[in-house]
Amino acid sequence: PAAAASPTFFLRPMFLTRLCIPLAPWLLPEFVTAVGGLPEWVSQLRVAQQCGARVATEAVSEMYEDLPYPRRDPADEAPEEPYAVDWASTPAAVAHHGGGRLDFSKLRRPFRILVAGGGTGDATVMAAVSFRAAQIPAEIVHMDLSLASIDIAKRRLQVHNSTGDLNVTFLHRSFLDVQATDLGGLFDLINSVGVVHHLASPVAGLRSLRKVLAPDGLMFLMVYGALGRTGVYDVQDMWHLSDLSRRAFLDGPIQALLGNLPEGNRFARNRRMNTLKVKRADLTTISDLLAHECDHAYTVASLLELLAEADLQLLDFADPSKYTVPQEAQEALAPLTSSMRGDFQLAHFAELLRGDIYIHSFWAAKADIRRPGAAAVQLDTVLCPYWRFIGYELVLPEEDSATCIRAGSLVKKGTQRVPASCSAYIDGVGHEGLPCLAVPVLKLMDCERSTAGLIELLNRELAKFRPELTLEPADWLSLISEFYKVFTTSGEQRLFLMRSSLTFRRPPWREKRVPRVLVKRNWEAFSESEPTDAKASASRPNDGTAIA
Repeated sequence: PAAAASPTFFLRPMFLTRLCIPLAPWLLPEFVTAVGGLPEWVSQLRVAQQCGARVATEAVSEMYEDLPYPRRDPADEAPEEPYAVDWASTPAAVAHHGGGRLDFSKLRRPFRILVAGGGTGDATVMAAVSFRAAQIPAEIVHMDLSLASIDIAKRRLQVHNSTGDLNVTFLHRSFLDVQATDLGGLFDLINSVGVVHHLASPVAGLRSLRKVLAPDGLMFLMVYGALGRTGVYDVQDMWHLSDLSRRAFLDGPIQALLGNLPEGNRFARNRRMNTLKVKRADLTTISDLLAHECDHAYTVASLLELLAEADLQLLDFADPSKYTVPQEAQEALAPLTSSMRGDFQLAHFAELLRGDIYIHSFWAAKADIRRPGAAAVQLDTVLCPYWRFIGYELVLPEEDSATCIRAGSLVKKGTQRVPASCSAYIDGVGHEGLPCLAVPVLKLMDCERSTAGLIELLNRELAKFRPELTLEPADWLSLISEFYKVFTTSGEQRLFLMRSSLTFRRPPWREKRVPRVLVKRNWEAFSESEPTDAKASASRPNDGTAIA
């Protein structure tokens, strides 16, 4: 029973099944050599794919000295407005995924953050700016193998540090042999995005990071997803089959290769990888994607195995909607999924069903920490959107708020009633199916008010636009819970739940207008046999009512 409770329990029969599949001959070079000899180029190809120890240090360092990644220009930064908004580096994301273990209101020392493989500074800059905005003292260590990348990160940070109050240390070194005593102690948060999969031994890298993680600490990690990188390793193998160095490959041959891929080529058909930047021959993108000295890619199942080897556990995926079976397919696929054990087994099934996940962004902790339960909206919960940390206040015009609240009851159709839902579009992401009565939460949630405080303000909105309607706190709690559920299942999670309020050092100074809200009435919910009113039917809207 204890073994069955393990989130990796479902991997065991899968592994045993795979053992029955005969190993490909090229996986056993000794066997092939004994039988009839192995061509030298095959051996060289396998060596290149397996990443030697030098690749984990010198070669990767040389690569990012040549072309720092991601490409960033300090001139694009504006004070307290990071160019790259890295929501995972905000206090709200940390508190949410810490499950209450990390309560900033009880912290009596600076919050310690290690950015391992910080590159050109996205996570470092966002963490420094957002923790200062929320008046939470933080000590940040940015560590990287590339001096060129560190220089860019430093210059980006300087734009935000005119007062000199950002506590960030930059170290040019590998984290593989680092000790906590070298860095002033253990860390509450370790951010390592797109790094461990470039190591000769990702397990060794994770074990090194685990050694400097506080007992209750969190990790935010990103590794490549195997299924969505179809064709990438084909291109890398074509490079390895040549005698060209990485730089020589980038100086013309890679462009010629990409320009002559047949229509049926796996990379040419992979639109998620063969992006506009690749087609435009952006050298930094092509280098990191197609001419990397070493990388590994994972499925959900192999990711769980990797973490288990490092004595770590997976807590949550950063974008959980990618790991769920589409709602329209759930009933049809229920015979396959009903007996699955736990959300990660379902996540692996959904990954196989989609077939296009090319990165896994996730939160992890030490294996001996009890995994927190799913976050839930309660009266004392604080809803905290990411935009608050970069000075935004969401604006929902009063007329739009009024229309949503009026649509939030039921729209009459003859003697029947038709339910309505609302959709909002923010930063290019559509949040469809929001409960209309709760849409004003968009402008009210601010990382400071509790849910009870939101309900008080929502009642004022209701009294203004629907005085005949009265809702109890339990009704509002249900609506806000549904709002949160819908909002966080559209792309990456950018709305977080906290157990304590944050106090910002200054009020919002920029407005972010909700550009479009849509009210949709579910007319199809009724059968044709039900009585209808001719006049009501004649005035029936098509699909929805747009609010400018």
